[in-house]
Amino acid sequence: MSAVTPEAVRAALLDRLTAPLSLLGIDAASVTGDFDLLHNGVVDSLGLLNLLGDVEDALGLEIDYEALDADDLARVGPLCRYIADHAA
Repeated sequence: MSAVTPEAVRAALLDRLTAPLSLLGIDAASVTGDFDLLHNGVVDSLGLLNLLGDVEDALGLEIDYEALDADDLARVGPLCRYIADHAA
């Protein structure tokens, strides 16, 4: 399996968020690393769990989120780095 980069994770994540971001008037390309998906109303807590599952499926991964700080779970940059760092 090839290494998963934070950029690849970001692309998979934002691909799935294009429509909800667009509904909020946000261009996916303008989303910064500190953008909080929950705080900005892009997803709710259940939607975040579904999103994580979709990204794992798209990248062929299974990630344990236990070690991820809860404050970083919905922030794009830390989440993408965590997934890339924990992809085996």
